[in-house]
Amino acid sequence: MLLSVIIPVYNVKEYLERAVNSILDQKFSDFEIILCDNSTDFECRNLCMQLEKSNDKIKLLSLSPKCGPGAARNAGMDIARGKYIYFMDSDDYVENNILSDNVAIAEKYDCDIVKFGYTALAADNDGNTVSKTDILPVFEGLYSFDMVQEHFDEYLDNISYSVWSRLYKKEAVGDIRFKKCTTAEDAIFNMEILFKGIKNIYFNRKAYYYYIGRPSSIMGKYNPNRYYNESELFKLVEKAVEDWENHSKLMDKLNEMYIHSFLMTYNDFTLPNCDLKLGEAAKAAKDIYDSEDIQKAIKTVPSSKISQPTAKICYMLSLRRKFRTAVLFKRVYIPISHFVKKLRMRKWNLTGN
Repeated sequence: MLLSVIIPVYNVKEYLERAVNSILDQKFSDFEIILCDNSTDFECRNLCMQLEKSNDKIKLLSLSPKCGPGAARNAGMDIARGKYIYFMDSDDYVENNILSDNVAIAEKYDCDIVKFGYTALAADNDGNTVSKTDILPVFEGLYSFDMVQEHFDEYLDNISYSVWSRLYKKEAVGDIRFKKCTTAEDAIFNMEILFKGIKNIYFNRKAYYYYIGRPSSIMGKYNPNRYYNESELFKLVEKAVEDWENHSKLMDKLNEMYIHSFLMTYNDFTLPNCDLKLGEAAKAAKDIYDSEDIQKAIKTVPSSKISQPTAKICYMLSLRRKFRTAVLFKRVYIPISHFVKKLRMRKWNLTGN
């Protein structure tokens, strides 16, 4: 068995068959599909069982409901028979050459990881595509770990951390598993593999994967632990690079990442399922701002480093400890900007300009 495709499944009956069929339709044939089902929905579980019966390449793992995608992927890895592992989300789909192309690269260059591009499709709640963007690796070709280390600031700045945009050699993954967190688990998993000491990674600047971004997805929901999960990633990187020659340069980049993650908190407070009152949201922002990591970061990250205008305003207000004003600004600005965008799109559709 050359490849194991691991798909965590959670209440995605309307998308699952499309995802599975896009794998079954591959030009490459030496693979197994492991459906790791942790659904609470009976119809989705029933569909998983039907899919397993329909094709001997499919194996179903029935897991505890709501165990999470990380735990589901861990269960899949524990029984995977392939030389390589590929993770896919159950509500997305892939090109029919994603496996043949990237396994061939891995075999040719004896790669621990092959990183490739994807197409981001933004959809509304009705499933209609509203935008399409190709996201490709900035690097191209074969990179040793020493080369990645040399260009690590660019690596951090440009690489997508998602596991579904990579093919992994199972030997390189070893006993590394996903941590229990709702954000940054992919990034932490990838960084742990990288710092474990991979030999090389190949960057393939072609898009094979279709990522469907929907407002109802996990990434579109408020998570009070998002910053703290991401800071765990930053600490992992900080510890790993402390003896590197370019440590000072990398710490400047990490400090910018800390600040960016903090400023994203203000965006989080505007998400539909965030029920924090103004004072509660301001206190949450203040608690993060007063943390040791952010206090260290603000000493090296001036507001001129923040390019996004609304983020810069929130940063400057935070530096003045005007957290309530910053939250209020975001909560007023975001709905207005969305309304204006809709008006512009409506005008564009009416005029054809």
